[in-house]
Amino acid sequence: MTPRNGPAEGRGIIYFYGGGFRDDYRGVEIGCKIGDAIGQGTLIDSGTIKCVVDEMDLVNEGEEHTASVALNSYSWPKKVTPLTYIPYGVTNVSPSSGPYTGYTEILVTGKGFTNEIAENAKCRFGIDSNNIVVEAEVMDYTKLICKSPPDFKLPNGADEFLSVPFGIAFNKEELQPWTEDLHRFRFYTQPKIVEANPDEINIPKMAEIFVTADEGTRFFEPVPS
Repeated sequence: MTPRNGPAEGRGIIYFYGGGFRDDYRGVEIGCKIGDAIGQGTLIDSGTIKCVVDEMDLVNEGEEHTASVALNSYSWPKKVTPLTYIPYGVTNVSPSSGPYTGYTEILVTGKGFTNEIAENAKCRFGIDSNNIVVEAEVMDYTKLICKSPPDFKLPNGADEFLSVPFGIAFNKEELQPWTEDLHRFRFYTQPKIVEANPDEINIPKMAEIFVTADEGTRFFEPVPS
């Protein structure tokens, strides 16, 4: 089976290799099973099945899902197979917004960021047909960091505050590796600060400071992550 890691939510492709595979049983379809999640299988040849599981549970560090296939989507092997799978996914993105000038450092929290795939970590901003991909650095099994791209352009006619899908990946592009969930990243034009009142305080005294932006620029509420 390859790969042994993929998105918990998305269109990640998994290939199972073996022998005697067929798809000519009437009224049934090939299926694959990752943990308790069942996906759709497609026969490539008698030794290869291509499978996609749209959604599966994340696992804690040290845990793995068992993986198997069934030519009729319900007669699963009764013995535990030696095949295992570790899904990766995002549970939080912070911050969830940043200026169009880029280089906002983003902490991505989730699960499945294993050492074996860490060197291939990437973040994607946008959709399949219009996106920018940046390199990411894995900190541990549950955290990675990437920076927003400096060259993300505001599409013609789009609102100044543009919110785009955010995903991560570790595998090759042909394996559809990107996570696809509700996490988004908002780009905005950085407000120009013209006044801060008061303009000085005594340290370590706590004080309220009122910041005013230049006319024509504005602040906004961050997007919930």
